[in-house]
Amino acid sequence: MVPTPVRRPRPTTELRCLPTFELRVGGVPVPLPHRAQRVLVFLALRAGPADRPELAGTLWPDVPASRAYSSLRSTLWGLSRLSPSPVIAVGSSVQISPEVRVDLEGARRLAQRIIERGPGKVATPAALAALRHDFLPSWSEEWLAAEQHHFRQLRLHALEVLSRHLSEKGDHALAVEAGLLALACEPLRESAHRTLMLAHLAEGNRAEAIWQYHRARELLANELGLTPSPEMEALLQRALRDGPAGPESPPASGTEAAGHANESASEPAARNGVLGGGSGTTAG
Repeated sequence: MVPTPVRRPRPTTELRCLPTFELRVGGVPVPLPHRAQRVLVFLALRAGPADRPELAGTLWPDVPASRAYSSLRSTLWGLSRLSPSPVIAVGSSVQISPEVRVDLEGARRLAQRIIERGPGKVATPAALAALRHDFLPSWSEEWLAAEQHHFRQLRLHALEVLSRHLSEKGDHALAVEAGLLALACEPLRESAHRTLMLAHLAEGNRAEAIWQYHRARELLANELGLTPSPEMEALLQRALRDGPAGPESPPASGTEAAGHANESASEPAARNGVLGGGSGTTAG
């Protein structure tokens, strides 16, 4: 009797782009030249196959078409020698293999779910890990810029929703962490400052909320020449008056809020905070 051969499972191929590029096959990193990395990222962003001329023209825009096509051909040949190959090339069309797991896609789906339906039963540590980083922030490719901006907006909105949800549940430490992640990514985003103020107030940390207001006011004034919104002024008034806060409420009169702000300016302005000192320079 001839023994039945044992089939070994194909190794898993993972493409990671958050925040840096890494291709892993069976858990082992696979070094690739930058041009091969660019091809894989371009294909990962496509919903379907890409035409070779489009791919070559997009990734090598500053060289003659014949040279760009030659560069693409040699790059695809190198990728096809990997086992398993992360790309499928048939005729003039090329696409990423459906077996490749792309971390960007998982993070996108998670962010959209949180924004549209709320966190629900999402595991908070896993969500924070998936939304912690931007999409290839060190890459400055023109064809990538729109996708980088889109993912950044997705993750920022999702982190704000997640932070507020965690505050309502009483998971204060994680609520603050989610707010800090959003703010570290975009220090001039007022909604992130408000979200962090709410997280501090829900935990009963009025001084932290007041300091966050003054940090936001300083950044907005120095970098954009703007003043805090009425919603943020209302949160300051609540911190000065009531302490713990639920959802944001309509602001009271501007005169009363301004009076409270002036009374409390000296202490918060002198403190060192999680986003840096008192200068107007934004964090990266």
